[in-house]
Amino acid sequence: MNDIIQKKTNLLKLISDPSRYRILELIISSNGRLCVGDIADNSKNSPSAVSHQLAKLETAGIIMPIRKGQQVCYVLQSNEDTELILKILKTLSNKKIYK
Repeated sequence: MNDIIQKKTNLLKLISDPSRYRILELIISSNGRLCVGDIADNSKNSPSAVSHQLAKLETAGIIMPIRKGQQVCYVLQSNEDTELILKILKTLSNKKIYK
């Protein structure tokens, strides 16, 4: 299979999970930066469940951690894959929270 097609389908699989989709929406709506505790509170998931999903997004290069004292916050990476995901989420959303 073509590597580009495989990469794009992997991105679609990544955001097809409702928890990861919600996490991305939360990070985007907070100007691209949000801490794990805030994500857990707003997504109604445990911090460990959120951390598990954040790890998948980080491995895919969509987000990256920023340490803020003892807190870990996540920001969107600036790359082609993140831009594609932003376009997809914007298309699927009725909210005007995206760039």
